[in-house]
Amino acid sequence: MGIKEFVLDRERRIGFKEGFEQARLQILAMKDKEYKTTFIKSLFIHTDFSDEKIASVACVEIAFIKEIRTSL
Repeated sequence: MGIKEFVLDRERRIGFKEGFEQARLQILAMKDKEYKTTFIKSLFIHTDFSDEKIASVACVEIAFIKEIRTSL
């Protein structure tokens, strides 16, 4: 294997690792949103908290709370 092939192989491996890590983080973000949505819906049902209080407890923006509330 020459230097050119070595460098190309190395860059290909680095690119694969970076792409894999980005995909993993996107999946985690999607799961996090699903968990937060479920948690927020539960707070709607089982508490009388205001939207502001729920946003504070769930560590999300108030706009996200309003989006979920309108979808119910």
